Amino acid sequence: MTTRSIDRMALIDWFRREIAKAQQERPARSGVTASGELEWIVFEREKLLKLINAKRGKLGTPAVDMEAVMRVENSAVGHVDYTQKLALGAADLVLAG
Repeated sequence: MTTRSIDRMALIDWFRREIAKAQQERPARSGVTASGELEWIVFEREKLLKLINAKRGKLGTPAVDMEAVMRVENSAVGHVDYTQKLALGAADLVLAG
């Protein structure tokens, strides 16, 4: 599989659905981690990192790190279409060589 064979819009939609699934778990993750972060935030970031890197692995591209995910997340924070912007950023990370 190459990046040329991936339908970008389908990938964005897939990420949007996966992010929405993770967001539904927020009520069950209302605690705080030992480092003082909200559990649901850590869970969603880690989930997104795994999803991105699984897709990158199928493309034969190296994994991205949590910093890359956090940059994408930070660009989406505060927007009314947060989930869509986050999905777009995640897809861009997958497709980046």
